[in-house]
Amino acid sequence: MSGIVEFLISYLPSITVTVINSIVPIVFGILVKFEKYSPNFEINITLGRTVLLRLASLAVLIGSIIPRITNCDNNKTNSSYVIQYCDACEEDTQCWETYLGQEMYKLCITDFAAVIGVILFYEFPRRLITRYFECGITKILGDMEFEIPKNVLAIVYSQAICWLGAFFCPLIPFMTAVKFIIVFYLKKWSLLYNMVPSARPYKASRSGFFFMVILLVTYLLCFAPVICAMTLMQPSRGCGPFRYLPTMWETIVISFEEWPDFIQNIVKYALSSGFLVPLIILILSLIMYYYYVAGGAQKEVISQLKEQLVMEGRDKHFLLQEMQKLQPSVKQELRQKRMTSGSTPGTLRGKRQSVQQRQPIYETKFFNDDDVIGYAMDDVSSVSSIVEIAGPSGDVGLYNSDDEDRYSR
Repeated sequence: MSGIVEFLISYLPSITVTVINSIVPIVFGILVKFEKYSPNFEINITLGRTVLLRLASLAVLIGSIIPRITNCDNNKTNSSYVIQYCDACEEDTQCWETYLGQEMYKLCITDFAAVIGVILFYEFPRRLITRYFECGITKILGDMEFEIPKNVLAIVYSQAICWLGAFFCPLIPFMTAVKFIIVFYLKKWSLLYNMVPSARPYKASRSGFFFMVILLVTYLLCFAPVICAMTLMQPSRGCGPFRYLPTMWETIVISFEEWPDFIQNIVKYALSSGFLVPLIILILSLIMYYYYVAGGAQKEVISQLKEQLVMEGRDKHFLLQEMQKLQPSVKQELRQKRMTSGSTPGTLRGKRQSVQQRQPIYETKFFNDDDVIGYAMDDVSSVSSIVEIAGPSGDVGLYNSDDEDRYSR
């Protein structure tokens, strides 16, 4: 029993962070409805608050770990000791790099367990209840909607954990990749079976840009603690590959001093302010000029597209006027053909009369004069079908004996 309690206590910080990240966004979603924002701004403010909450929870976790690993008296420990003889810090923080990696590992495992638990023990039972039971609670709950921003932010949070722990726990990137694969297929099954599309539209272009900005900010915020640990914090004296050095960054300095002198001079000049500042200014100027030229080109393309739209509108108006002018002439031409054709056996009227004489029991007229004109004015395909009945050659005035035999049969 004591082992289970110790296990839960060791995972308590990670469990607390995961629970807060799961409950507080729901509270944000309820409160934002009373603030009467526009739909787009409501989504953006909710996502911003959720991102800040997740990043703040990671910052608080790291802030609670740092005092435990910086208050160690490293002078008590000889660098030649192995880890089991290190008594400078507490028993569980003898090697603070390993301890920090363990915390990130626990946070990754807890987040993965929370995602699977929500899908299997909340979304799936809710779907069964709303589908097979009809009561007041099911009507209030309703079907769950798949919220794309919320799920994307969950991926960003998992990626932030990977970035923070990759330097201290090299196994975390592999675990994160496996976790993403499993979560993808579970989310896909939950989307197809447990949820319905969201009723609130969200533009893909705007969301893509917003998520990229969030991912960039998250990367920078996760990169800063790792750089501080490498350059400012003293490595553990009882374990680790950097226990002989004042900082981890000192390894790079020592390796750089072993290079040839001319390469060192080149690198030092490239990193000096006299070369680096003008280079940065030049790069920024080129970027600004590029965007200025691209913006001018886009404006020109937009003006050309507007002119094309105006010309297409004029062309459509011209074609409609020409069609209106052609309608009386087409009608007159069909009337003249009908009048001049008479009741000759090779014409459409002759065929119609012949069929009516051979099959008087049906007493059905295939087409009358007005129908022929109406079909010609409304649908060209209908006239084509009439011409096909008149003869396989497609000419109303032509008639073949094979056609008469076919119709007589």
